[in-house]
Amino acid sequence: MSYVDFEYYQTKYGGSLFESKEDFAPYERKAERRINAITSNRILFYSQPESEDAWWDNIKDCTCEIAELLKNLSEYSAAVNNFGVIANTDGTVKGKMIKSMTSGSESVSYDAGASSSTFVELAKSEMALNRKCYDIASNYLTGMVDSKHENLLYMGV
Repeated sequence: MSYVDFEYYQTKYGGSLFESKEDFAPYERKAERRINAITSNRILFYSQPESEDAWWDNIKDCTCEIAELLKNLSEYSAAVNNFGVIANTDGTVKGKMIKSMTSGSESVSYDAGASSSTFVELAKSEMALNRKCYDIASNYLTGMVDSKHENLLYMGV
């Protein structure tokens, strides 16, 4: 069961980052897996009835936002890996984004602030990415309960 489809993403969520359902599907699955981990699979096993639209809309919106985060992060990582890296003589590389480039006398300026950006931190650390996904989920899922009346974000025993 998929939490959200491409039609919902475009129409109700109002998303525009994904251009097709084929582009959307892998990120939706990844977002869904992260939500399942955050909620200890409570949505899968103890979901509310389909008739509760507000309950499902929150889950769908959460899935859409996490999917967009994962796509943006993927595109950022690809850009850093393919463009704007400085190779040191010892074989290591520094991830610097090129800010400007001139051809006449070969001048290249790097964005010094790139190391403090959100995407740099998320790309470097799985823990930071997990925390960001949890923050997104808490915006949508706080106070929501499953059919056993347990909070979706409850991590206790």
